Amino acid sequence: MHPLEYLRSVARHQRADAWSVAIEFVDLVGGWGLEGAELSVAARRLLHRRPDAAPLWWAASQLVLAADPVHLAQQLRDDLLMPQQEVEHDGWRVEAAAAHGDFLILVDNEYNRFAEAQALEIPVMVNVPAGSRIPAQYVERVVEGLKSRGDTAVECSVDGVIVIDGGRAAPFAAELLRRSAI
Repeated sequence: MHPLEYLRSVARHQRADAWSVAIEFVDLVGGWGLEGAELSVAARRLLHRRPDAAPLWWAASQLVLAADPVHLAQQLRDDLLMPQQEVEHDGWRVEAAAAHGDFLILVDNEYNRFAEAQALEIPVMVNVPAGSRIPAQYVERVVEGLKSRGDTAVECSVDGVIVIDGGRAAPFAAELLRRSAI
């Protein structure tokens, strides 16, 4: 199966979790040796279908800007599969779907738990997994994608919460925001 056909089949699974889609993409880049224009087109097409997947934005931006994306793909895969560090905490834990600067994107039940804890003055710790810290321009697309799927996505400040950050931030690659002509 051609790499782009494979990506189409991945993208068709709209309810596949964001992490699985990102891992499939980095596996495809590493396994098929996608580089250059073919990599950019594949990334844009997949992001067009799955704009809600913050880890996909995170991986794609690094890969399209990399001098050697094929070798970087394995490292990104390892980062995406890295378990969240355990931290002792007496309050409630929630997980961010995406993060940028001092803001977090919380979705559905995670946001409900966050808001309830804040209202009850219960300390909150927010996990920001590897693959979630992305530029604000991508966060806008993630929120639009989540809302188009019927999810509730809310931007929340990190003020007054403990944040456990699981990884590095993605660079900004403007070409990912362009629509593919093909």
